[in-house]
Amino acid sequence: MLECLLPPASESEIQMLVQETGLSIPSSLRAFWQRVGGIQQGLTYHNAAFAGYLFAPVSVQESLEDFRLAEQLRRENPLEDQEFSDQFWPAGMIKFAGEDSNGFWVNCRPDSPTFESVYVRFVNSDPLLRWSTSISALFETLCAAVGEGIIRVAGETDVNWDTGSLATNEAALDVLARKMNPGCAAHDEESAVQATPDWN
Repeated sequence: MLECLLPPASESEIQMLVQETGLSIPSSLRAFWQRVGGIQQGLTYHNAAFAGYLFAPVSVQESLEDFRLAEQLRRENPLEDQEFSDQFWPAGMIKFAGEDSNGFWVNCRPDSPTFESVYVRFVNSDPLLRWSTSISALFETLCAAVGEGIIRVAGETDVNWDTGSLATNEAALDVLARKMNPGCAAHDEESAVQATPDWN
């Protein structure tokens, strides 16, 4: 699995993203990229599984391309659809994991009440929902889930993950995540249904 990962991002790559977007990169996102530069094109973890949904690290360059696309979609949307745009492609979000329009984003707007928080989109038609207060909190939650057996390897596997996959008890993960990440709608069905953008 480690052979799939790209080398850590350079400081110049991160600075290029900062300069083009005009955003502030939280220390936890910077630390993530300084450890994981992304994943080789065309590869995803076996069964596209990480904590029950797609997780493939995104490079700085891919994040920048995703940001440009989101800005284009916002510009092309008619004014009457602005509320829709704000919920699905909010300004100031930087993607760090996932594929296509699914995955995880970090709020990089320093003036936002949820700056540094991690947001998730489960399927293409979903709005972004707050998953945790930071990337660090996201991984602390997932490590706790592994420690408690909520996330485990299912079936036989080898070092390249050619067989086997991750199995997740989604209900138990939501209970744990609500406890470790209070107020984050991604773990609460009732809150998720009524969720409004909390980054403004």
